[in-house]
Order: sequence, then structure tokens, then C-alpha cells
Amino acid sequence: PTTIGACDPALFTASSSTGAGGRPMRYEFRVTSEYDAGKILERIRSLPANMSSSELELRADDLEPGGVYSIVVEVTNFLGATSTATVTAIKSTAPAPIVAIEGPRIARTTPGASLEFTALARLPSGSCLCQSAASKIGTRITYAWTLVEGPSLDFGAGTLARTSETPRLYVEPRTLQFGSTYVFRVEAKLASSQFHRASDTVTVTVGYDSIDDPVVHGPSSSPSGAALELFALNRDPMLADSASEYPWSHRWECWVFRGHDDTRGEACPVAIESHLFVDADRLVV
Repeated sequence: PTTIGACDPALFTASSSTGAGGRPMRYEFRVTSEYDAGKILERIRSLPANMSSSELELRADDLEPGGVYSIVVEVTNFLGATSTATVTAIKSTAPAPIVAIEGPRIARTTPGASLEFTALARLPSGSCLCQSAASKIGTRITYAWTLVEGPSLDFGAGTLARTSETPRLYVEPRTLQFGSTYVFRVEAKLASSQFHRASDTVTVTVGYDSIDDPVVHGPSSSPSGAALELFALNRDPMLADSASEYPWSHRWECWVFRGHDDTRGEACPVAIESHLFVDADRLVV
């Protein structure tokens, strides 16, 4: 790593080195720094004497906060050929929060449904900071939700604006487009000026809503010989209630049951010689 959080350990590895010809290689680690490197040297001296370890693992307190360290590894193969690699690592004075979005990595929804995502962020370990450091950088974590992929959304107004800087992002119904894919990212950081950012993402795939079953209004009983009027209410969850009227297509069906013992009934066109398969939202018999 090139930047190490204040509360984070570090692992330096040369395990991807090539040219061994299938034989073991030797790994020699060194460190140079103007800061205190005593603990790092102790870690290096504790590695196997035959230099068989390709990894150098450091604890969080092995590096001085704010320090800059050059970690060098020299790799030697069985022919004596060597290669050297150097990584400059900076130990941060502030910890990077750990953040994760609750729930699955891929969420599936429909345009008519609302969405709510909750991010949980915390500092890796408050005990790794001395009291003076904790009082200097603070422990308050701020959140910022953004859209990194998908059709554009307006985070400057409405519910998205009100919740985009909170742990919970709320997406209102009919905000997302059907057939689209969105990737939301939350970024957590310390509220102070010295901070590291951590982020997590969630992918949202938007399918299609089914049309709600129509609600038929009308009397449940009618005198013999009287006219009967029925009215169907229709709703598409993918359209706002205030949207202009949608050109619905209707198909009415009618069945006649003669007596309480008649469980099968017969179609109205046969029973009363009238055709009720009409394309309208209002039926008058």
C-alpha cells in the first residue's frame, strides 16, 4: 500500500515475483525513513533466516503517524540474479472509516417501488488513537451518496437531496427508469480536515411493474329489469397518479348463475343474447 490508515496494519508482499524456474527464491527486506523505523526493523529481523518469506507484515503501531517509509525488497533466484522493488508508504494521522451498505450487492426493484439503502460506517479501532489524536481529528463521520452509473438523477432537490448526506438514502417511487441499471456509491469520511475516505457501492436493476388488478365499482344487487352500470378503475404503478390519462384497453366478461346450486354458470352472450366484450372502462347493461 502507498497510504496506510492510522489504525490499519500493512502487508508488503513480493509473492508475484517471477523468474524462479520453479525453485525457491530469496527475499531480503529493508526500510529507510527519517522517522522511527525501529519496530519495522524488528519485524524484518524476525523473518526466517533463510529469507524464504515473500511477505512483510506490519502492525498498526509499527509505523509512526505521519511518517514516510520506503520499503525495499530484493529478490534473488537460484542463479544469483537479483531484482529490487521499492514502495513508499505514508502512515496517515487519521483513520479511514470502514463503511458498508446493508443488504445484497445487487438489488432488484421496479419503478413503482421505493428504495432505501442504509450505510454503516465506523472507525477501525478507537483504541489505536491516543487521546490527543482523537480529540484533534474527532470521531464524527459524514456521508455522501452519489450515482456513479445509470440514467442521471437529480440529487439537488427532493428526497434525494435531503437524504444524500445521511446514512440512509431514500429513493421515491417512479424515480428509476424501467429496464435500467444504476450503481449508487456512499462515501464516508471524518468530518475534520484530516481524513481518509472509504466507499461502498450497490447495484440496482430495475424491472417492470405489473398493472394493478382493476377495481370494479357498481351495485352488488340490482332489481329485475333495471339498468346496471359498472365502472372499472385502473392503475399502472410505473405512472404517477397525476400523469395524464393512459389509453387503457378493456375487455369485459359476464357470467350468469341461475340459482344457488348453479356453480358453473354460462356466458352472458348466450344467456341474454347480448355481447359484453366491449373496449371501454364503463359498462351499461
